[in-house]
Amino acid sequence: MNITMTAGRPRLLCRLVFLLFWALLAFVARSSELPFLYPEPVQAVPYQARLAPGGALELSLGEQKYLLESDFAMTPGWASFGATEAANFQRSPGDDAAFTAETATFAVTRTIRRADEALIVTDTIKNLTAANLPMMYRHKIKPGEVKEYRICGYRIYSKRGNGTNSINASVICMPQSGGSIGMLALSDVFRAHFRGFAAQGYYGIGDDNLVIRPGASQDMTFAVFLSARDGYYDQINAMRRLLGVNYVIPSGYAFLAPYPPGVKTFHPDYDRIGSGDSVETIAEWLTCKSADYVGDGAIKSLGEWSHGTAWVKSARPDLHTAFHQKVRQARPGASIFHYFHCFLDEKSQMTGTYDDA
Repeated sequence: MNITMTAGRPRLLCRLVFLLFWALLAFVARSSELPFLYPEPVQAVPYQARLAPGGALELSLGEQKYLLESDFAMTPGWASFGATEAANFQRSPGDDAAFTAETATFAVTRTIRRADEALIVTDTIKNLTAANLPMMYRHKIKPGEVKEYRICGYRIYSKRGNGTNSINASVICMPQSGGSIGMLALSDVFRAHFRGFAAQGYYGIGDDNLVIRPGASQDMTFAVFLSARDGYYDQINAMRRLLGVNYVIPSGYAFLAPYPPGVKTFHPDYDRIGSGDSVETIAEWLTCKSADYVGDGAIKSLGEWSHGTAWVKSARPDLHTAFHQKVRQARPGASIFHYFHCFLDEKSQMTGTYDDA
């Protein structure tokens, strides 16, 4: 008797502690706000920028100081915008916002414009010849030792790197001395031909595939971002704010089709939400997912196929139309889409219902 009671007391105590622990967690969850991420508003960065006497860009923010030099390929050799001279260029009179120089085959007019978080630079390159003008075109900085750098979003661990990706046409450096600097191609041609590079202590962006028609001009625009912060996503978010794409997505997306009862979810004990469910059940399901974008799809168990022409031949519009009405009753503001594979060609191996397309 004594042995049983002695063994039972610790067990009872453990259960009480366990219950108290979960009660405490529940109290904290109810009384605390869940953390969340949201886009920061645009705030002006107090950077300084000016066109140097040689056409390069002198940039600074606090203790950060950079010289952004530019190279333009000639045949043979290079013409360059530097700190004190524009090498192999004939210089034309300019001012604080524009710099013009030319060679025997092309002319460059550089203009700068301040945005809150970036300096916008446009180089207008004009072909002065009667033939197509191929050109390699590059901008580079030499920030000293860096603790991290990224090309096209990828972190590079060697001192030399290259990347070509128009989706993320950027090079971002975090110097050991603090802060960060990012360069982003903006104009379409620059983005399509983009190359990011790191070599011999330089980090930069360029276009190795530019060709300008006889007598034509091409605008090449890029942005430079200086930040006191040294995080990669601090730079990325500043770039997204400049592009106008750093915004809150107002609602979620969910797949929801008129499944008949018995079609299982990933758990064998639960059926998929479908045509047999009430408006109230569908409304609760969509609310829990914050879904205002709803993707309908083919129901394989009812003989529908989602692949191209197979969908056209097997679709049952009445089934989906009725279900869409129920979804709109459940969530009046929902937008409904239909998902299918757009393989439109009928190949010899795609026989029958083309479910192997």
